[in-house]
Amino acid sequence: MEIETAMAKSSTSRTDLRNPANRYHIYTVGDFEKLAPDFDWNVYFSGIGIGHFDSLNVATPDYFKALDGC
Repeated sequence: MEIETAMAKSSTSRTDLRNPANRYHIYTVGDFEKLAPDFDWNVYFSGIGIGHFDSLNVATPDYFKALDGC
């Protein structure tokens, strides 16, 4: 329950997500991996079968920062 509560607190509110500027954060894969370096993103991306990509939109970067601390 503690982990779920911490993750919920770091999520962007539904109201804030209504503004497109609050959902548009382009990261390179390398910069994205720095948000949560303890999570093995290469294994995850490979496991879900996603092809090669260089950048991605991270709608909620604070969520991934908090993920690394859980």
